[in-house]
Formats: sequence, structure tokens, C-alpha cells
Amino acid sequence: MWGKFHEYWTSQFKFFIKRLNKKTDFCELCCSLKQTIKDNQVDKEKKEQATNDLEVHLNLAKEARQSYSQNRIHTAKEDGKSVLSWDYAENIMLPILEETPSTFFFKTRRKIELFGIVNEEITSEGSIQTNFVIDECFKIKKDANSIISMLDFYLKEKIVPGTSLILYTDNCPGQNKNYFVLGYLIYLVKIKKRYKEVELYFMIVGHKI
Repeated sequence: MWGKFHEYWTSQFKFFIKRLNKKTDFCELCCSLKQTIKDNQVDKEKKEQATNDLEVHLNLAKEARQSYSQNRIHTAKEDGKSVLSWDYAENIMLPILEETPSTFFFKTRRKIELFGIVNEEITSEGSIQTNFVIDECFKIKKDANSIISMLDFYLKEKIVPGTSLILYTDNCPGQNKNYFVLGYLIYLVKIKKRYKEVELYFMIVGHKI
């Protein structure tokens, strides 16, 4: 059924189909600046300022991506260095019970949160991701405390002491870009002396701490 519909639809409307090219400039700041440029066709000064801001922002993002790729491809293969990245994924919705009425099945699903830490070293099987699967009955806040707890567990279990760490994450202030996470990493290096050094990158703008 779908095959016939798709064949008919594409034959009738193929001239109206447009595929989006692969893009990376869909963050909130990019969209905001683009809208400012679009809304200020008459006000040349505001349009020029927004255009310049967008160019600077995209250049910073490009530099961050180049740095990430460089570390991922080359640095991750060096002895004594580990390149890691982490983030929360979208929630996963699962059926709660195996045998339920159809309407109940679709209305009440179980919410599962997923937090992943990726070892960026490229192996024959690709990069290796470790997932923390959090059931809704064990729901935790997505704050610095939960990030530090899961990151600390991962480092103890997966990363050899004495390693130099290069870490990538987003710049969300509630989870990653705050004094607690920074203090924890300093604690690992300066007090516990578990790792040789740590470099932390906040992605998008490419700021390095």
C-alpha cells in the first residue's frame, strides 16, 4: 500500500519536492540571527551587525568542529590520552505492560532517560558508547550532581589512572558549564592526582577551559 502511494505521490508532485542539504547551523543563536537579518531588510545597520555576528559565531563553531575532529581522529589514538564526550539523549518511550488495552497502551508509556558517554577512539567497531539507562521510577535531576556521579563512575570503571583527558560536552550551564563540574575535574587532577591533566571543551562556540 505504501509503495503504491509513494510511487503515485512522487510521480505527481516530484517537481515540488525539495531535499534539505546537510547543514550544521541550526542552533538557537544561528536561527535568531538569521531571523534578525530577515526582519531588518530596511534597517541596514541592524542587518549588517547581525550578519557580522552570525559570521563570527559560525567561524567559532567551525574551529570547534575542527578541533574536535583533530582530537577524535589523531589524539584519541595516542597512548596515555583519552577523548570523551557526553550528553543526554531524547527520552525513550516504552510500553509499560505487555498486555494492555489498545488505548491504554498508547496513552501511558514508560519514560526512559538515556545518558551516554562516548570514548572517541575509533576502533574496528567504531567509537564505543556507554549508556546510563534511567527508568522513570528512578528519575533524577539533569543537573551537575547527576553529571558528576555518572562521569565519576565511568572514569573509575573505564579510564586508566594517569591518563590525560580531553572532554567534550555542550555548554548547558545547569549540567556542564558550572563551578561544580569544573571543581570536580580540578579535584581529580590536583588533589586525587588520578589523571595527569584535563582539557574541557564546550561545543558550539569552542571555548576551552
